Amino acid sequence: MSIRQFSLPLIASIVLLGTSPAYAQAQAGSSASLASNQQLIEGEFVRSTYLEALRRTHSPYASFKQGRGGVMTIRVEKRDGNTGFAFEWNFHEGDVFRHLSRDGQFIIYEEDKDYLGPTRIQITSSESFTLSGDKDVAGRFDRMPDFQNFLNRQTVAGTYQDQKGNRYVFKPEGVAVFPDREFKYAIGTDHIGAPYDWIRAGSETWGYKISGAKLSFFRESDRDSNKFLSRPFLRLSRIGN
Repeated sequence: MSIRQFSLPLIASIVLLGTSPAYAQAQAGSSASLASNQQLIEGEFVRSTYLEALRRTHSPYASFKQGRGGVMTIRVEKRDGNTGFAFEWNFHEGDVFRHLSRDGQFIIYEEDKDYLGPTRIQITSSESFTLSGDKDVAGRFDRMPDFQNFLNRQTVAGTYQDQKGNRYVFKPEGVAVFPDREFKYAIGTDHIGAPYDWIRAGSETWGYKISGAKLSFFRESDRDSNKFLSRPFLRLSRIGN
């Protein structure tokens, strides 16, 4: 069974609001930084280096490699007057909600110390902030109200035709219209154990490659569901922009 069947892009992190002493400390200590972090709009914030690479390469896998891993998205939510930050590592692993101490640093739980060092936040606008400190976390994060739509537009969204002139459409909202069927699709962003670009197409998982105006799709290998066949089963050419 393929690991990708359980890793749709940007699946919401499994986040739990802790009841530990550290959380109580966060509630008591966050008042000093409340004025700054309360201006943030709730939603999904994505690492800016990843977004820039995606605009340039149109490849989630290439963008992931250029970002060198680490925290790729942060979910911002407000509860009981406190702003919580849920990290998602490598589009693969979710995290608990984190809160700020009085000095503007994230509270680090004892069990976190092996993989998360001191990290400070600087809020630059209601839709952007910068983290500094731990290298796997550091960077600017920008709010993306509809990241999946943006991802689709940077990759496969558009109108195509095959060698026989049949028309294929990948809509930005995640619906594909083929000559014989219509289905939902989702571009993969989790590349842990999946070093290639991939797409969930209905109930199937395909590999894909974009080369200029050409778009090719590859089926999974019968011998190894984490690999794709070298010969594409569908070759398309983009029509228009």
